[in-house]
Amino acid sequence: MRGLIIWLFQLLKRPWLLFRHNKVPLSTRVVSGSLLVDCKIGNYCYIGKGIYNSVETGNYCSIAPNVVIGGMEHSYWAISTSTHLSEHCISGRKTIIGHDVWIGANCVVRQGVKIGSGVVIGAGSIITKDVPENSIVCGAPAKLLRERFNVKVWEQIKKSHYWDYKKKYARKIIAQLDLKDEGDRINLNK
Repeated sequence: MRGLIIWLFQLLKRPWLLFRHNKVPLSTRVVSGSLLVDCKIGNYCYIGKGIYNSVETGNYCSIAPNVVIGGMEHSYWAISTSTHLSEHCISGRKTIIGHDVWIGANCVVRQGVKIGSGVVIGAGSIITKDVPENSIVCGAPAKLLRERFNVKVWEQIKKSHYWDYKKKYARKIIAQLDLKDEGDRINLNK
């Protein structure tokens, strides 16, 4: 019953999402109060309350609350930083987020940044440049902490393309991945 109520609520919000030139599938949950402008969101994503300008995500992304992605960069070098007075403000760069990316709460992602698939971004991070796939980054500005998985495991995950499938089949693909060898996993207790 709860799932049906959430689905109906998401359906009722669709006209507002479309009004701002967004493409959001019904399988994706967008929290009330989120501001999306010119965004294309993938399937089975969770989008927490935040501000999203000109963002394109892959499938299965999880974005926590209070995240700001994209947006205008004001012209601090001009006489006025106001968008009403300055013609030098920078806007319109698309921010691309890969598949199965997790962005923690209170993050800021600069417009035009590319975040690879499988990335985890720690809460409170400020992303000012591209983030390579399979990375864990954190900080202000964000720095690479480590790879999520070693190369062998990550290549297996990428080859599976589980993110291209509906969740029932994606779960089966993930369950069939042969990642049982402890030597293939990264040691988070370093």
